[in-house]
Amino acid sequence: MKKFAALMAIIFALAATSAAAGEEQDVSQAIAAAESWLAIIDLGKYGEGWERAASTFQKGISKDKWEQAVGNARAPIGPVKSRILVKAAGTPKVTTLAVGDVVVLQFTSAFEKLAPAIETVTPFRETDGTWKVSGYYIKPASNP
Repeated sequence: MKKFAALMAIIFALAATSAAAGEEQDVSQAIAAAESWLAIIDLGKYGEGWERAASTFQKGISKDKWEQAVGNARAPIGPVKSRILVKAAGTPKVTTLAVGDVVVLQFTSAFEKLAPAIETVTPFRETDGTWKVSGYYIKPASNP
């Protein structure tokens, strides 16, 4: 009986390790998708950013309204100078919502006319398994 219990403990440990490795890969893919998408936005290609965004994003705002909204937000602050993924508040993780899997990422960013800033990017796993951005927000970072 002790051997059986030890074997079950090993099986559960391996299953947990496998699940954690899978989640790490998902988070890495979500981060890569967010960074790739942000690079497009940084170039001012807002329409292309909308086209490469998650279907939930596209359903929430038209391409024209998105281009206007992000242009109005980004133009006054100038180009991005730096961007660092913030992990101090906790490692990003996959969260399953009613609509699907999401990862909430926060970056500490510096723009030409706004430093520091917090950018929140929310990659969403599409039905085909790819990660695409479903949310994007910029706000000034509060001073400590």
